[in-house]
Amino acid sequence: MKVKAVISCFSDHAGGRDLVRLEKTLSHFYVHNPDIPVTVINDAGTSPIDVVKKFPNYTLKNETENSYISSYWNTKDPQDSLIGYAGTFGILWYRRIFEFALADDDYSHIVFLETDVFARGRITQAPKFDMAGYGMVSWDRANDFYCDYFNLPKTKHIEYCDPWQNHNNKISFLHYGTGGTIFSKSFFQKCYKNLHMMEELYKSHRDWFCNDLGITALGMVSNCTVGEWEDLTVNEESISWLKNRKEILRVPNGKEALIHQYEF
Repeated sequence: MKVKAVISCFSDHAGGRDLVRLEKTLSHFYVHNPDIPVTVINDAGTSPIDVVKKFPNYTLKNETENSYISSYWNTKDPQDSLIGYAGTFGILWYRRIFEFALADDDYSHIVFLETDVFARGRITQAPKFDMAGYGMVSWDRANDFYCDYFNLPKTKHIEYCDPWQNHNNKISFLHYGTGGTIFSKSFFQKCYKNLHMMEELYKSHRDWFCNDLGITALGMVSNCTVGEWEDLTVNEESISWLKNRKEILRVPNGKEALIHQYEF
């Protein structure tokens, strides 16, 4: 397994703290995985060049257009995302990660980092799936939307309660594609023929666009294997609200190399 990694940084995200979080994410990742090159995509914000140049095998790619879609629940703009309180990456994220993954090189796997991923150890576990990460629940209306759009089976066999709305969700699949997910290069090769579906979704239903739900559904409809990666977990405090998490999510063992939803 030969791995490279990519991370996007938008300086105005997280109340202007994304540059601080970027440095912490990269610093910890480099300590444990110095042989994995990382490409930092500057998502049209203040350049993180001073951070990136601290690491000998990290490179910076500057973009002039921000890929992020704000959350409707913050802006009340009907063009913004209804899914997730923090917004989501848009179609530019897809184009950029596909371009990165399909470069003419000999890397077999791509780790997608975010600025809330904490590396506490060396990556040693080869993934068993084309897309592997830590499966997570989603809003049932969003899950249903992606089942309908991609013509996926709507089994609704996963149940959990949203304590904020006191709503019992029934969903058909866990989604991956969050920070720390690892992809095989073949994932992008298989999915490329269907990437137009995400382009069309972005044009027709931008308010239902969500990068992690979308790339999971895209993988499934493209005959990719999707499942758990033993080197990624999630900050347990961030999912403490999910009362039956031990029944529907993988239980962490404390040995995973990467932790998502980590608050630096």
